[in-house]
Amino acid sequence: MTVSEYISYYGMIKFAEYKTGIEGKSMTVKEMFENYPDSELIDFHIHQLELFELDSLEKVLKDNYFTTETVIPYLRELFDDYRSAGGDPLEWLNVTLESVTLNPECYKVELRATLEKELTEWIEIYKKIPFDALYHYTNRDKVETDKLKVPQIALIHVYEGKQITDENAKEIAAKYGYTAKTSGKGLYQDYLKYCKTSDRKAKPTAETKKTLINKIELFKSILNHLSDSAKQKANDEINILNTILEKEYQ
Repeated sequence: MTVSEYISYYGMIKFAEYKTGIEGKSMTVKEMFENYPDSELIDFHIHQLELFELDSLEKVLKDNYFTTETVIPYLRELFDDYRSAGGDPLEWLNVTLESVTLNPECYKVELRATLEKELTEWIEIYKKIPFDALYHYTNRDKVETDKLKVPQIALIHVYEGKQITDENAKEIAAKYGYTAKTSGKGLYQDYLKYCKTSDRKAKPTAETKKTLINKIELFKSILNHLSDSAKQKANDEINILNTILEKEYQ
């Protein structure tokens, strides 16, 4: 695998100052991703990057912003970014859960039980799904190129004011072609994530440039599926997010 083909678990190390080396040269991880995209990664690099990944996650989750209410939506965003990039969802879930259970001292005490419970539930869900929509359509021939992804479906319902509940989520998911037993639960989780206006348009303390850009692109991707009034609301929130992006990262 080349440097550019590496899929980051949490999206943070590509901008990090961790020390590494490639082609006999010492450099930071950031410099490696920026300047050596076509260089081959050996097993040593993969193992090293995985350690850096976990260290970056542990450091971020120590931020005071993270509570039992805010940590799961943040992890869900990282998880969806990894899936969208073509990563195997079960690999991400198992690596993350293993870090929490084997290195409890690296995570805040008040978060451990919540992290273990949610990650274990997600693993059970994705074990039963025949294929993951984001992972499948990224890595295989696209049979249905126009098929909406679950986060898009959830966001459309939020903007159109159409409620998704624990009871009707499975039926709604099926209408869009997601017929696995657990599809409804995944749709409901995404719907809850986007329901709060503050969560959609505010910049969380630990937001990264990559996750913010991905959020903006997600919002843009559903505009053609919205009514005029809903589209206006979505555009207003996209403008807010773009303003945050320009102020924080440009």
